[in-house]
Formats: sequence, C-alpha cells, structure tokens
Amino acid sequence: MKKLIPLIVFVIIAVFLFLSLNSNKDELPSPLLGKMFPVIEGKDFYTDETIIVADLFDNKMSLVNVWASWCTTCRKEHQMIMNIAKNTDLQIIGIDYKDTRENGAQYLEIMGNPFDEI
Repeated sequence: MKKLIPLIVFVIIAVFLFLSLNSNKDELPSPLLGKMFPVIEGKDFYTDETIIVADLFDNKMSLVNVWASWCTTCRKEHQMIMNIAKNTDLQIIGIDYKDTRENGAQYLEIMGNPFDEI
C-alpha cells in the first residue's frame, strides 16, 4: 500500500501536466465574451450631445479605442487603427480620455481620423 500512494500521486501529476501541455496557448479566454458592454456615458466629440457608448453599436462588431492626444502609446497604435479602419468594415468608436477638445481635434487632424464615432 505504501508503494501505491507515490504511484497514484505521480499519475495525477502526470495527467494534469499532459492536459496543460495540450491547451492552446494562442487562445486566451476572455471574461468579457458574451457580456453586455458596460454603460459609459459621455459627450459627442463634435456636437457635445450626451451619448451612451453602447447605443452606438447597432448590433455590429465594434472596436472601442480609448485614446488621448497626450498618450504616447496611443500615438504608437494609431497607425494600426488607421489600417483597421481602411481594410475592414469594423465599426471603430473612439473615446477621447481626459483631453481637451482642441488637443483631440488637432491630434486627429495630424494623425488622421479612423473613428466612425467619437
């Protein structure tokens, strides 16, 4: 019996190791899949009208990008978002975060505007 316990422990560890090696590393489960988009209320970039972001989706797959003129990472990813806008039918919604309207407008004028809604 004493020899059987280490064997059982080894088999259990081997099974868990085998199962973990067979999982797809490129597939990361998202806790947000199938969930409703959170209610985010803000002002329209151009009209200053109050909007709810989820109302802009029109039951289409959408990309929501939070950006700001002062954000260095946003500047780096902006060209990729411009390419997505040019090469896909994906609806792109931009949220200008903690920025002035003037700075945001200047940023979009220089970098280009990939957004369907801001």
